[in-house]
Amino acid sequence: MKLAYEALYKQFQEMMESYKKKMEKASVKLEDTKPSTPATTAPKPKEGNVVSLVDVKTALRRDFKIMGVIGGEEQKDRLSFVSLICQIDAGMEKGYKECEIIDAVIRAISPSLKLR
Repeated sequence: MKLAYEALYKQFQEMMESYKKKMEKASVKLEDTKPSTPATTAPKPKEGNVVSLVDVKTALRRDFKIMGVIGGEEQKDRLSFVSLICQIDAGMEKGYKECEIIDAVIRAISPSLKLR
């Protein structure tokens, strides 16, 4: 029984390594695609019913959002510069593109400011 478990565990580890390699290759190909291609058209998987995790990740990804409002000095509940930078850094670490982060910052600016 122990030998069967070890064999299955080894097979599982090999499968996980092969999927990691496939995901890395797919993410490189995904980065090379043009931004004009719609996110809803995912390439068809080449291996039977196996759906690549990269396609699922991009399909389920949500827009980057800044929590809080960037306002003028007269506003009490405005977002501090340090908090804004921390949120931007967190978005960069999660893999959001610069254009998505810029759009989120513009949306977070208070409508009363002329900065927008």
